[in-house]
Amino acid sequence: MSNHRLCTHDELPAWLKDNGFIISGYRPTFRHDTVAKCWGSVWGYFHNETINIHTHLWGAVFSIALLFLHALHHFSLFPSFLEPIAYHSIFSPPHIPSSLSSPSSSWSSANSSPNDWKDIVGFTIFLLSSVTCLTLSSSFHTLSCHSRHLAHKFNKLDYVGIVVMIVGSFLPALHYGFYCRPLWQLVYGSGISVLGAGAAYVVLAPHYATPAYRPVRTAIFLALGLSAVVPVAHGVAIYGVRILDLTMGVRWLALEGALYVTGALLYALRIPERFARGRFDLFGASHQIFHFFILLAALSHYVALRRAYTFWHMSAFTISSSSSSFSTERRTGTEAGMMALDVGRRAVCLGIDSWREAL
Repeated sequence: MSNHRLCTHDELPAWLKDNGFIISGYRPTFRHDTVAKCWGSVWGYFHNETINIHTHLWGAVFSIALLFLHALHHFSLFPSFLEPIAYHSIFSPPHIPSSLSSPSSSWSSANSSPNDWKDIVGFTIFLLSSVTCLTLSSSFHTLSCHSRHLAHKFNKLDYVGIVVMIVGSFLPALHYGFYCRPLWQLVYGSGISVLGAGAAYVVLAPHYATPAYRPVRTAIFLALGLSAVVPVAHGVAIYGVRILDLTMGVRWLALEGALYVTGALLYALRIPERFARGRFDLFGASHQIFHFFILLAALSHYVALRRAYTFWHMSAFTISSSSSSFSTERRTGTEAGMMALDVGRRAVCLGIDSWREAL
């Protein structure tokens, strides 16, 4: 090895060996036996975990920044120089039926309408779940060479973070997709929570933590991720793809699912390194590709939520503002304004049902 601080796969202890197609670029445990030394390896030199660490480390930082910006928006402190990015057309549905909007409706008008607590909680849950998942992932990859005990502990936490990310992404999407059917929000929300708890148990149970059960763990996470197919298929059956794309951003959710599944399959099958042993030791290995796909999937989910948020606020704003009382209530910024917005959203539900029947 050109870097004396690194070693080959053959020089690793048995508990640290995982992917025999990656043959070099490993950090030996005897040179990284403290947390400080592991942390130093994040910045000091390049190894085969560098990309895995930095992709999710900076993804977590970006998620924290988004959470902070959402807080600024809630308190009407959002910086104006970021508005061209924050209000980009990618965050707006391509077409809203004339019965649910007006020619003057825009994202800026939707943005000026009040947030209800479910909007706030939904985006907070998603962004905090993203921070949790990405932070635990980067921590595991940083400390995996420390010791068997610490690597084992953070490997479990890494998988728990994935569970948190899946459940935390699912819940706010249900809020928008089944806004007009709260019973199904409860049913599917409870279901994903129970599945998430079951997946967390499998992750934390010692019996399932060994490398031999890696395909089982991967299959469980695929099943957990694909559980979103059921409510989405139900939503399509109720509304059709066109409406569900407005209310839930379903096309972006489909893209998210495709990214997760593709990344997980590449990771499980060790593609591409299984076809060129040693060529992808530092760049382009399946685990690194999986990390990038996770970031892209999370971004796709964020776009879906933003588009759904825009639809419900723009449509409800239009209907509510048409009433003579709303303008006064909206200026007060009190609970009355949010009640008027809720009335507008219920009216949107009726409009959606009528529009669906007309298609």
